[in-house]
Amino acid sequence: AFFLNQIVRNVQRTRSNDARFEISPYDSSYKVADANSGRGNSQGFRVNYYNTGWLLGLCFDIELRAKTQGKKSLDDVMMVLWNECRDNKPGFPEEGIRRALIKVGGASFGPLYDTWVLKPGELPVEDQLKKVGVFMGDKDVDFSDPGFDVGLSNRGLRVSSVRTGDLREGDLITSINGTALAGMSPAQTIAEWNKATANAKPGDRLEVKYDRLGTEGTALSAFVAGKKKVFSIETMGNASPAQVKLRAGWYWSSAKKIPYTP
Repeated sequence: AFFLNQIVRNVQRTRSNDARFEISPYDSSYKVADANSGRGNSQGFRVNYYNTGWLLGLCFDIELRAKTQGKKSLDDVMMVLWNECRDNKPGFPEEGIRRALIKVGGASFGPLYDTWVLKPGELPVEDQLKKVGVFMGDKDVDFSDPGFDVGLSNRGLRVSSVRTGDLREGDLITSINGTALAGMSPAQTIAEWNKATANAKPGDRLEVKYDRLGTEGTALSAFVAGKKKVFSIETMGNASPAQVKLRAGWYWSSAKKIPYTP
């Protein structure tokens, strides 16, 4: 159940940011020095390459298994790259991952890499999951929107995207509604954020203090009514024998349905 929920969690986070339609996964990494007002050291340029990269790995892994009837996987790609780097070799070149995918899975992985990695857009997670007999669906739910999203970094809670308000992407949140975050564990930090936002109603106020390139500031925002997609994931009861076989090699779960609660 944990792994399936991780799929949904990464989809939820990735698709909450419309910049994915403007910035490719490749550019999110390549332009990382331009993030945080030129400071870099972030989760990616406008797009979080951690969540997006996780989903790319998922999509490529399933595609490799489907194209080879379960004989190859992303593990084989990693082995190709490891062999290129082992014994103090200089490492693989810029196109190394693309080349390794083609070596393991065939020529069709070149255009696939060019589309999924080098171009902005939606990753076909639902279609890939169906190949292993797993269904993921979504529905729109009402929520109270503070106008920005956050994510954990190595220094703490950072603003990951902004819809409205005075905060900027990359701002480090140091206090939420008067509670300082310094010294908190990642789990405690997220718990504090959830306490301030989970039960908020439109019109409620949120006060955060932040650090922006060494300059401290305070931002006040009012929650507004919004809608977001909530996903759930389950194994397909009508999966074909081929899908069941692929799923057995990829992942197996006795759970019929694993709901996700954001």
